[in-house]
Amino acid sequence: MRPIQAIAATALAIGLYACATPSAQDEAQVDATAKVTQKKVVRISIEKDAEATPPGPGDRMLTGRDLGTRSSVVAPNGAAATAHPLATQTALDVLKAGGSAVDAAIAANAMLGLVEPTGNGIGGDLFAIVWDPETEQLYGYNGSGRSPQGATLDDMQAKADEFMQGEEIPPFGAAPVTVPGTVDGWYALHGKFGKRPMNMNLEPAIQYARDGAPIPEVIAYYWGRNATRLQEAADSGMLEEFDNAKATYFSPAPKEGSLFRNPDLADTLERIAYKGRDEFYSGETAHIMGDYFERIGGFLTYEDFATHTGDWVEPICVTYRGDYKVCELPPNTQGIAALQMLQMLERFDLRGMGFGSADSIMAQVEAKRLAFEDRARGYADPAFSGVDPDLFIDKRYANYRSQQIDITKPTSFAGQSGRGFRISSEGKPLLPIASDIILEADKKLQDGDTTYLTVTDKDGMMVSLIQSNYRGMG
Repeated sequence: MRPIQAIAATALAIGLYACATPSAQDEAQVDATAKVTQKKVVRISIEKDAEATPPGPGDRMLTGRDLGTRSSVVAPNGAAATAHPLATQTALDVLKAGGSAVDAAIAANAMLGLVEPTGNGIGGDLFAIVWDPETEQLYGYNGSGRSPQGATLDDMQAKADEFMQGEEIPPFGAAPVTVPGTVDGWYALHGKFGKRPMNMNLEPAIQYARDGAPIPEVIAYYWGRNATRLQEAADSGMLEEFDNAKATYFSPAPKEGSLFRNPDLADTLERIAYKGRDEFYSGETAHIMGDYFERIGGFLTYEDFATHTGDWVEPICVTYRGDYKVCELPPNTQGIAALQMLQMLERFDLRGMGFGSADSIMAQVEAKRLAFEDRARGYADPAFSGVDPDLFIDKRYANYRSQQIDITKPTSFAGQSGRGFRISSEGKPLLPIASDIILEADKKLQDGDTTYLTVTDKDGMMVSLIQSNYRGMG
C-alpha cells in the first residue's frame, strides 16, 4: 500500500513519516540481519535525493557538504523524538515495557510538561494524529479548549481597553485563557489506543516532579526569558497574580544543569493518574481552578471545565507531486497552511532550481507568506466562521495562488498581496474577506511556544502530537 504521512497541525516545521514498520530502540538490539522497512523522510525545504546529500555522522556536517543534518536512527522495535532527552527516554522505557505508541506519547508529554513548561503542560491544548496499523486508518484528535461560556465580546473589549490593547485581547492574565484540553486528550487517546494503565504512563513524570529533573541549556534560556517577560506583565497589572507562579518557577529560574522540582504538579498528576479524567474537569482539581479564576476576576468557571469535550476529527489530506499523501488536522488548527504550501510549490521545479538556491528559497518563502495570509484571514473555528477549509486546499485555488509568486520580488509580510482567499464552485477566485486589523494582529504574534513529539512502536502504530500553552509558560 502507498505510505501515508502523518503530521500534526503545524505550519512551521513538518516531517513526513511513512506508515511502515517504525525505527529506533537501543543500538545494541539492531543486528546486521534485521529487516527494517525503509523510511522515506521528506522535508519541505529539502528536495534532494538522499544519495546526493547523505546525512553526516552525529550532528556534524560531512566535509565538503553545504548542509549539516542529524544522523538517522535505525532499529526494528520503536522510535521516539521529543524536545528533551528525559522525555524521549521515558517514551522508550514505555515501549520496552510493552506500551503502545500512544502510551509512550502520553508519558513523554507528561514529562515535557515538567521539564519544558516554556512550551507545554496540562494547562494547554493537545492535537494528535495517530496511524493505527490494525485498522489501517488515520485518526485525528483536536484537544483544544473552548473560550469561557460567560465571556462576551464586550467583556474582552473592556479588558483590552483597561490595558490599552486597542482591539486585541490582552496577551497575559486571565482574559485570554481557554479551557485546557490536554488531560482530556490523554484519556481520549488512551481509551482508543492505550495498553497500559494510565497511572503507569504518568508515574515517571510524577516521580521526577518530586525528585527533580535536569534542565538543559536551551530550556534554561527560554525559562529565564519568560521570567523577565512575566514579571513585566505582573508589574503592569495585566497578570493578576504572579506570586504563586513565581514561587514555583522563578525563585530563581533554574539554570542549565540544575534540578527542577515541582511537587504541586506531582500531586495534580497523581490525582489525574489514579482518579481519572473527570478529576481534572469535574473533581477537586476543577473546583480549585474554578475558584482561582473567580478570585482573580477571570472568565473561566467550574462549569466551563465540567462541560469540556475534545473532538475526534477527520484529517484533511492532499497529494504532493503524486507520491505522498500528506495529512493535517482541519481548522481550528493551522495545519492546513502546510498543505497549502505544498500545493503551491508543485508548480515549481525545486530540485531543478538546486538545493539552497535563491530561486528555491524564494519560492518556498513566498508560498509560506501566501499561506499565512490566508491563515490570518480565514482559519478559524468552523463552527463559527462559515469558511469551508476545503477551499484552501483546492488544487485550482493553489494554482491561482501560486501564480502570484514572483521569485524575483519578495512581499514584505504575510498579508500584502490582498488577493486571497475564496474560490467559486468553478474554481474562480472571489473577493477576499480581509481585515487590516486581523493582518496587523497576525504580524504581532512574534512569539509563542509549542512542543512536538512523535513515537512509533513495534506494531507500526505512529503518533504525531503537538501540545501547547500558546505563549511561553501560558
